[in-house]
This record gives sequence, structure tokens and C-alpha cells, in this order.
Amino acid sequence: MLSDQNGMEIEEEQFKDLNSRYEKLVELKEKGENDNIITKCKELIAEDNFADGNIIKLKILQLMGRTSINLGNFEDALEYHNQYLPYYSKYIPLHPMIGLIHATVGKILAFQNNSEDAMRHIKEALKRLCLSHGGNSPVIAECERILQECQMYLQQERMSTE
Repeated sequence: MLSDQNGMEIEEEQFKDLNSRYEKLVELKEKGENDNIITKCKELIAEDNFADGNIIKLKILQLMGRTSINLGNFEDALEYHNQYLPYYSKYIPLHPMIGLIHATVGKILAFQNNSEDAMRHIKEALKRLCLSHGGNSPVIAECERILQECQMYLQQERMSTE
């Protein structure tokens, strides 16, 4: 018997089955079969009673977020990222992966002209990524570019309302 982070017990066989099914979804993504992934992920989440914060569920949500980006469904991508990001941030707060997720969310929000939220996520990304990637990496440069664009957009918006 295994326990997830919420203390909910899960049978080892059940865990292995869920993980195996998740790995099959990853294989579909690697083959470029993005159209089927979201549906299959939703089916897997719906048919199993995942506890909040279950690692397999979080991995599925992350896969759904990446797939939605590939399909150009940015609203869905934000929804999926926002479902798993709080758990990852809580349990592995300074990990570079969390920085990359914040950068992705920030970039989507900037694309949607949601500059204030985008800036918040980009700043969170920079806090983590500067530690792991150094100040001269392309990822840091991209985050800084997005941050500057958001700042300029907000300044223009303020000037137009005065």
C-alpha cells in the first residue's frame, strides 16, 4: 500500500497501472498524436478517483497543458497549468521546472494581453531560473524580453487613459 501526499492510500498495482497508462499517453505525444491526447487524459482522470495532488494526476495535467499549447488552445493550457502549478510550487518550490512552468504561463498571459498577471509569473520564473540557468541563458533573455514588453504595454495603457 502506498500513500500520496494527502495521505490517501493507493494500491501499488493501481499505481503501476495508472503510471503505465500515463506512459502510453506520453508515447502518443511523442508520435505527434496531439488530437487524441486531451480526450484520453480527460477519460483517465474521470474514470479514476484521483486525490488532489496525486502525482499521476499532476503529470497528466502537465501533459494536457503542453499538448494544449501545441494545439494552440491557450485558454485550456492556462487552465491545466493553473491546476497543477500550486502543488508543484508547494512541494518543489525552487526547482527550475517550476520556473519554466511560470515562464510558460507568463508567456501565454502576455500573448493574451494580461500583462499584470504575466509579469507576476515572469518574475517568479526569473527568481528560479536565474539560479539554475545563469543570467546569460536564452530562457532568461526571453523572460526579460516578455517582462519589458508587459511593462511597456501597461505604460501605454496608463498613458491612454490619462
